[in-house]
Amino acid sequence: MNKTTKTLGLIVFAFFISQNLYSQLFINKIDNKDIEIVKRLIPTKRYGSIMYDYIRIDKRTKEPLRGKYKVIVNKDEYYKAFFEEGNLVVKNKINLVKYYYKGKYQKLYIYVG
Repeated sequence: MNKTTKTLGLIVFAFFISQNLYSQLFINKIDNKDIEIVKRLIPTKRYGSIMYDYIRIDKRTKEPLRGKYKVIVNKDEYYKAFFEEGNLVVKNKINLVKYYYKGKYQKLYIYVG
């Protein structure tokens, strides 16, 4: 490898490390027991058709979850997700919800908006 390739590789590596560390600093933590799931009715244009939306609300503040959260399920299990107005389905984007068990990555849920 030449000097330019090594330098570029080092820059890319440093960028990804800094982004990961930066995102860890600004992640909200919440217990799963502090989240309330509320079913919201969405009227549709079709006759007799009803849709439901499930939003997640912080029980302490009564506000929908907004932003990136680390949701602690129990002492060994948690997941990281992005919420937009309490919803896991983010409008016009793909939302990846990553589940961890004992600190190891276990499964991935993909929500498409």
